Amino acid sequence: MISKLRLQSFRAYEEAELEFDPGFNRIVGQNGVGKTSLLEAIAHLGLGGSPWSERSGDVIANGQPFSIISGKGPSRRQDVSIKLVRGGRKEVQLCGKPVPKMTELLGVFPMTTIGPQEINLVKGSPTVRRRMLDSVLCQISPEYTNALGRYRKLVAERNSALKGVRSGKMAGGLILIDTIDEAIAPEAAFVMESRERYIIDLSKLTQQIYLEIMGGEGAVVSVKYIPTIKVESLSVGDLSAAFYEKLSARRRLDLESCETAIGPHRDDAQFYKNSDELSRFGSWGQARAASIAAILAASELLHRNIRDEVTLLLDDCFSELDPENTDRFIQAASRYGQVIIASPREIESPKGGALFTFEDVGKIRRANAT
Repeated sequence: MISKLRLQSFRAYEEAELEFDPGFNRIVGQNGVGKTSLLEAIAHLGLGGSPWSERSGDVIANGQPFSIISGKGPSRRQDVSIKLVRGGRKEVQLCGKPVPKMTELLGVFPMTTIGPQEINLVKGSPTVRRRMLDSVLCQISPEYTNALGRYRKLVAERNSALKGVRSGKMAGGLILIDTIDEAIAPEAAFVMESRERYIIDLSKLTQQIYLEIMGGEGAVVSVKYIPTIKVESLSVGDLSAAFYEKLSARRRLDLESCETAIGPHRDDAQFYKNSDELSRFGSWGQARAASIAAILAASELLHRNIRDEVTLLLDDCFSELDPENTDRFIQAASRYGQVIIASPREIESPKGGALFTFEDVGKIRRANAT
C-alpha cells in the first residue's frame, strides 16, 4: 500500500504532500480540480506509467522543465521517486538507488485500477482486456514480465523483417524470419499458458464478486481466454511447437500485410453471461458490474500471489450502477486492500478512513473523515 505521496509540478499540482489511510481513502471534488491527476501520479509509482495518459511528458506542469512523484509505504523497500523530464528520459530511484528499467517497480506498490477504460472491460476493445491481464501478471511474476518483454521485441523485429522482405530490400529475410519465429514461439507459449491458468482463477472469483455486487441476483458470469491458438491440455513445450507451426504456416499472409497476425498481442478474453457473450447480450449495468467484479477479483489474486496489500485506484466508476449496487460495490472493494477512490460527490465510507477535499484546482487537503 502507499502511505505518503509527494508531488512537484505534476499537472495542476505545484506542490502537494499527502498521507493516506491504509484502508479507505475518498478524494472528493468537482470535475477539473485534479482528482484523476492524483490517481495518475499514484499509478506511476505502482505501474511505471499512467492508465489515463500515453505520454509521460503530458503530466509535467505547463512551463516547468520536470515533474517529481515520490511515494513511500510501510515497508522499507517501498520508497520510490520518479523524475519526469520534459523531452528527456524518466529518472527513477528505488530506495535512493537508480533503477534502469521501469519494470523493476512492478510489485513494489501492488496496484490495480478502475478508470474510464477499465470500467468498459467487458464491452471495450481487446487491448483493454490484455492490458488488465498483463498489468496483474507482470506484478505477480518477473518471469512473465521478462517473457512478455522479449516477445514484444521479437514481434517488432519480425514485423520489420516482413516489411524488408516485402519491399525487396532485405536479402536473406526469409531465413531471418524463420530464426525469429523459432525464438518467438517459446516466449509466446509461456505468456499464453500463464494467461490461461490465471483466467481460470479469475473467472471463479469474478462470478462470486459479481453476484455480491448484484445483490445475489444475476446470471452466471464467466471469463474465458480466447487465444489465437488453442492452449487447452498443452504443456508450454507442446504449445511452443504448435505456435511455431502455425506461425510458419501464416508466413505468406503475414508478408502481404507486413504484420504478425497471431500471438499474445492479438489474443483476447471474453466475458459470458450464462452461455452468451456479455458484451452483446448484457445490459450496460451488467457489463459494468462484471468489469468491476473482474478487477476486484484481480486485486484479490494479486494479493494471494504476492502476500502483500494491494492498492485499488477507483476513478468515478459508479455510472450506470444503481444506488444499491453502488453501495454493495463499495463494501466489496473495501475488502480487497487499500482503496483510493475519486468521485465528484460524497461517498459514504464503509469503515472510516481518510477524506480529501479541494480548496481550488490542484489545492488538496485532508479533512476529518466522516
